Amino acid sequence: MRTRAGLLACPERSVLACPEHSVAPCPAREDPSVGAVWVVESGQTEQGGDASPTRFADFVHRHSPWGADRSITSNRLDLPLANSARLPIIRAGRRACPLVHGGPPVCDANIADQHPEVGSTSALWRRRFSHRLASAVRRRARRWLRPHRGPAAVEAAWQWLSRRGVGEGVRPSDAAASPCPALTAGCIETALAYGDRQAAQRWSQWLAAIQRPDGAIPGPLAAASPPCTALAVRAWIAATEEMPAMEPPARRAAAYLCRWVTERAGYRSRLGKQPAVWARGVAPALWLAGQRWDRADWLRAARQMATLAADHWSGPISELLRSAEENLTLGRVGLARSALDLVARAQRPSGAVAESTRGGAIRSAVVAQAAALWFRSGLLAAARRAMDFLQRRQDPDGGFAAAWSTLGWAKRPSEQDPWAAKHYLDAARYQVEACFRDAWQALPDQIDPHDGRFQAIVRWMAKLAPRCRVADVGCGTGRFLRHLADLFPQAELTGVDISSAALQRLPPSVTACRASMLRVPLPDATFDGALAVESLEHSLLPERAVAELCRLVKPGGAVLIIDKDRRKQPLSECQPWERWFLPAELARWLQLYCGQVAVHPVSHSEGQPGSDLFLAAWGLRLA
Repeated sequence: MRTRAGLLACPERSVLACPEHSVAPCPAREDPSVGAVWVVESGQTEQGGDASPTRFADFVHRHSPWGADRSITSNRLDLPLANSARLPIIRAGRRACPLVHGGPPVCDANIADQHPEVGSTSALWRRRFSHRLASAVRRRARRWLRPHRGPAAVEAAWQWLSRRGVGEGVRPSDAAASPCPALTAGCIETALAYGDRQAAQRWSQWLAAIQRPDGAIPGPLAAASPPCTALAVRAWIAATEEMPAMEPPARRAAAYLCRWVTERAGYRSRLGKQPAVWARGVAPALWLAGQRWDRADWLRAARQMATLAADHWSGPISELLRSAEENLTLGRVGLARSALDLVARAQRPSGAVAESTRGGAIRSAVVAQAAALWFRSGLLAAARRAMDFLQRRQDPDGGFAAAWSTLGWAKRPSEQDPWAAKHYLDAARYQVEACFRDAWQALPDQIDPHDGRFQAIVRWMAKLAPRCRVADVGCGTGRFLRHLADLFPQAELTGVDISSAALQRLPPSVTACRASMLRVPLPDATFDGALAVESLEHSLLPERAVAELCRLVKPGGAVLIIDKDRRKQPLSECQPWERWFLPAELARWLQLYCGQVAVHPVSHSEGQPGSDLFLAAWGLRLA
């Protein structure tokens, strides 16, 4: 004997798949304003036993998509409905609908009269729902109210990746028995960008040792892998400035890729687009190698491979990002921007990017790579949201969980992805470059001669030889160099900055060098003195930047750093990566490479000690 338990309104004729209740349409009660009215009846379950409305209410309580403000009400029945993504739905047509979209359910049966036990259990369900809601709020609060690590997040990520790269190559996981060639090649460029030449040299030599006689790099199955070879070519090209010994293996690998492309010139008509996806990265590697060593055949093969993969837009978002990165390297900014716009439209308000435009799990490596490419292409708002998403979910040791569920929980929290850390580090440096690429016009061209910083620089320069060579690392538009060139006409001045547009505004007598503070492409002991004025605060790894600054100075030369005092730091917002310093920090970093280190305050204007916003740290380079 079946007993009616209630009526539910559903605008799209979808059926709640409750294993203990039969659900059938009631045409006589259909209302065009709310859609079909479905009768939910209780009765015998498949396992036997009576399925009471209380148990049905429990089912709705656990699986309804409504919030806590919606409830089933009928006399003594008052059950809040909890939000859940596990709502089992029987699809009706092409679209699936949760239990009710248009409003709360309507229950017309006097359940309280037929089932008096419902009233006694409603308080229990309310308490249970409140407990679950409070637990969810606590989890969200712990994640979103976690202290923002700011500049320390980049240092932690680099230290975590460095620990994975202890030895010959970079391991994909702690349990991996051997390094991964593709991951090692990808991390070489990151290591060079962050000034770790020793790690880059160690990993480059390991790749050269495993290179096959034909020039290919073996993949995961020990077979020749064009994508791994392409990554190795790009890594070796980036390393040849500091490591000329990497040029021969890079040439052999590029020659292998050229032969590979030529032998498969007609595969598209037979095999479709999938081989172009498998060969992702070959075109930019050949293009860079052809430009580096002036090889027309390599450039021709790069254009041929780029044409095959130009119109590939299907697949997961990771393929869109790889296509965009390839097009950016080849200079096809329009195609890259189109792909990145598609990814930006799929970004969630939290900054996350799912594996597919239709949803799915969230992979940290995909979010980090998207952030890096967005910064490169100028989509700054989407990139900042992605960076904020990653920083809030960074593990305490500096790594990132490999994947996140749609509800924001880490899948296998112990499994961390080194590709996510690598792309996050790339995104962090592209963020700084994007800031100065767009804001260089706001940089000042002049400096007050009575400014305390300029007076400190003049006193420091006066102690050097008249024909000294001095580098201003992070010079901007050259506001200090412009005055120094007039006061010290015999000095040979060099300006180093990350913005090529800012370097164009340097005086003609000053040599320009485009580079970051972490990697200056100049030999050791090149200058008699090096200074950095308000540029160390923008370095992602300030301690390593101080080491790079001292590397450029000859033994016995002078080093000067002027930057903001953390003790005077206001509560106003700064750039996410900006960092102010304490006197002890600057002294400790300089003492590793210099002697006679001294740190003293510097004011904005000479003779006004109340405005001592800056610190001046200087020392003499040790032998």
